[in-house]
Amino acid sequence: MTNEERLSLIEEKLNKVLAYYEQENFSDKMVLRRNLILKDKDGKVVLNSQDGGVTIGSASGKVGLYGKTPIVKASAIAAPSAAGGTYSQSQVDSIVTAVNAIRVALQNIGITN
Repeated sequence: MTNEERLSLIEEKLNKVLAYYEQENFSDKMVLRRNLILKDKDGKVVLNSQDGGVTIGSASGKVGLYGKTPIVKASAIAAPSAAGGTYSQSQVDSIVTAVNAIRVALQNIGITN
């Protein structure tokens, strides 16, 4: 390898190091190339980016979005009554109840107003 080739290779590597340094220290964003786990003050996991996905909160934790106070997971919402060929008033009422429960759950966590 000639001195010019060595110099060119060193220059290429130095440019990569400088680009990485600038990206990590002078960028308006942070790029992480590791699994990310955030814990609250009690050591409970609040965000986990392992296994190819992201988990927010724990099974017994609370979550709030868009500035809403974090709350525990909503209770199960009952499935509406199944209809035959037509809907009776009680089946329509069960559908309305289920939709309203979904709306309340979305509002409480902060997804909708």
